[in-house]
Amino acid sequence: MKDTATKWILICLASLATLFVLDKLFLLPEVRDNFIQPGGMIYYRQRARQIEPFRRFACEHADSRVTLVLGDSRVFALGQDMLDKEDRRKWEIWNFAGPQAIPAYHYYLARKLIDTACPPRYLLLGVAPDSFNRNAAVFASPVLNFGTDGLFAEQEKTHIPAEALRAYAQTRRFALHGLGFSFNTFIVRLRGSLSGHGQSGPEDELSLIMEAPADSLLLYSLEHSPHRRVLDRLRGAQFAWIGQMSDDDLKEETRRLKEFYLSRFRVSPEQVYFFRRTVEIAERSGVKTLLFWPRVNPHLQKAYTEHPALQALWREMQILVARAGGSSVDLNQEDRARCESYYDASHLSATCFKDITPFLLEKLP
Repeated sequence: MKDTATKWILICLASLATLFVLDKLFLLPEVRDNFIQPGGMIYYRQRARQIEPFRRFACEHADSRVTLVLGDSRVFALGQDMLDKEDRRKWEIWNFAGPQAIPAYHYYLARKLIDTACPPRYLLLGVAPDSFNRNAAVFASPVLNFGTDGLFAEQEKTHIPAEALRAYAQTRRFALHGLGFSFNTFIVRLRGSLSGHGQSGPEDELSLIMEAPADSLLLYSLEHSPHRRVLDRLRGAQFAWIGQMSDDDLKEETRRLKEFYLSRFRVSPEQVYFFRRTVEIAERSGVKTLLFWPRVNPHLQKAYTEHPALQALWREMQILVARAGGSSVDLNQEDRARCESYYDASHLSATCFKDITPFLLEKLP
């Protein structure tokens, strides 16, 4: 009896040790790229693969108006294809905006894309003050978890809040959990594959710009993902968010945003630090920076205007950019950016960027 109990204890321990080792495989980029989850992960993985093509392009087109876009999902639609044919010959736009991205992610990318032998000529930096919210709980995930690497977390740990470091450590200790694997998504994608969806080839990529692909197991693979192929073709831009939310729905969704984010807003000194370092890198590399506050719906803009901390933060951002030789613009105050088609409470419809993109390029110093 005693030998049997010991045997089962050893089997259990060996099984746990095996599971622990297997779990760590999900930290490898090669493995993670075949378990892409719905949401922001696809953007961060695509941006990581886009770094080297951008650096080669910047060196090969050093005399061109190579323009780097950094920001969050509110600037996804800033891209080359939003320009007319004449302007497309003048500008080379690459979009590295990330979902829920914060200044720490912009700084991470600035070190790789601007602080190089062949920096871009211009930087369009779309940052809304609410991305400086210390209580937003997005530093550890998705930013550190999906957007950066372990070296960045180690080098900048003195500028990362302790709670974010602990949460990030959990995503490494339990890798599959940190990946956010969804069994419900797996079932949906499996059903899509069994029903014959997701078999579209490269000839369908242009149609995917305007229409999301059907669920299928192909969406797990970064290599075969139609989402990734579209992002590659558009140099990181995304035009899928097209439509107009009703004003009543905008009010209700804005109310929830205010309750969740603005009611407990606290300025993060760490993000102010990363923002300052980003514009300093741009200045040192001779890159001209245009900081812009993305346009938001009138109900959310009213909440921003009535929030003293956000207004003070925006002024501080403008001062930091001006000191670095750049300029700034609030799209909420510009007539040429006064598009009123809002996809949801946080995002403009992509159709608005047909006017906003050339307007911002004209504003570059």
